[in-house]
Amino acid sequence: SFNQRIYVAYTEFSYVMEMYVASDVSKQEALKIAEGIQLLSDSSEAKEGVIRSYSWSDYITSQTEQEKIVNDDIWQDQSVLKNTHKIGEAFLAYPKEEELDFGKIEIKVTDVQISDQIELLNLSKLDADFKREIEKEIDTEGKLLPTKINYIKYGDGIQTVDQIVDSREVPQKLVYATVEYTNIGEEELSEVLFLGSLVRIIKEGTQVKMYNGEEAKEGSAWDCAQITGAANYWEMWYYDVHGGEKGNNYIMNLKPGETETVHMAWIVSEEELEYLYLSFDTYGGYELSERALEIGYVDIRQ
Repeated sequence: SFNQRIYVAYTEFSYVMEMYVASDVSKQEALKIAEGIQLLSDSSEAKEGVIRSYSWSDYITSQTEQEKIVNDDIWQDQSVLKNTHKIGEAFLAYPKEEELDFGKIEIKVTDVQISDQIELLNLSKLDADFKREIEKEIDTEGKLLPTKINYIKYGDGIQTVDQIVDSREVPQKLVYATVEYTNIGEEELSEVLFLGSLVRIIKEGTQVKMYNGEEAKEGSAWDCAQITGAANYWEMWYYDVHGGEKGNNYIMNLKPGETETVHMAWIVSEEELEYLYLSFDTYGGYELSERALEIGYVDIRQ
């Protein structure tokens, strides 16, 4: 994950660059890269590979013009989900014409199982870190332990700090999906990236929005409900097909007409089963984004 940041100040131009750094890159390596980045005056003669900077207002304008920004914190008309798929229904991984360079790939979720055990998983597919994580979530018989939801009251950052004012336990469930990737094009594909993310969408009448956990009501003694443990992760943490340079979430080769089956898994709070959809947007993200809506979510609500 890109969980490291470097900030480079260009004081003579009043600019600050934020650089995202992956977890497998050392501080020394990242600093060498950052030190080699120059901020130059804009020129029509700029060479290929130069990234142009622009103001935040220009960025917002460009996004508004090119792509509708969907705010997941605000209720939307449920028509935004008109492209939702059912289990067993095939759809394109790259529905836009300009993305066909990635290949013509069809995705189908053929099965979704819900369990309170982890016996569906092939633990040999997990690295050492995730094996340690899963051990914290199960009892001696492999049954998932409850997760804890903490209710937090925010401090003011000066006189008081954030504090947990209440907590409760909720049963956890394993969500295990079987997903088929089929090359429907005429060319063999290599290193096909795949990514399955769980999104929670709540409906109220004809309106929908992202479900991000319990919301505090006016006069509540808490401000935020925070779920702990593995149920706090929305991206797939288990998949049984590995490829690429580091053995990550890639299908190494996919010939025309060939299908690769991938099993993915997540751990969720039992209370969230009624809100669950699957997203196969390889850019990631857990909001009602334009790209994810174009691909379409898969409805796996229980």
